[in-house]
Amino acid sequence: MYRESPDFTGAVPLTGTIGAASAIIIPENFSRRGPVIITNLSAGQIYVARKDRAVLLSGIALVAYGSTMVDQPDTLGHIYKGPYSAIGSGAGLIFSFSEE
Repeated sequence: MYRESPDFTGAVPLTGTIGAASAIIIPENFSRRGPVIITNLSAGQIYVARKDRAVLLSGIALVAYGSTMVDQPDTLGHIYKGPYSAIGSGAGLIFSFSEE
């Protein structure tokens, strides 16, 4: 039986760096449909918050080398449209992210 391939034409992942100071890594986006995906590609930890300021040792902890956060729409299709911020346990931590 023939099956159509799923549509994987979502946003292309981008990379960024974060250090020991909080910064917005994904700005608010009122057109966001979901999902938002953030992956830690570094040896240190990255802490992510769904607001304009992240706090070290608080929020969503992405541990070293591949820990991933996926923020999807709820059962009614609503998704957080505000900014995502992050802070790292050290300087020059690399992460990847995408949003739709």
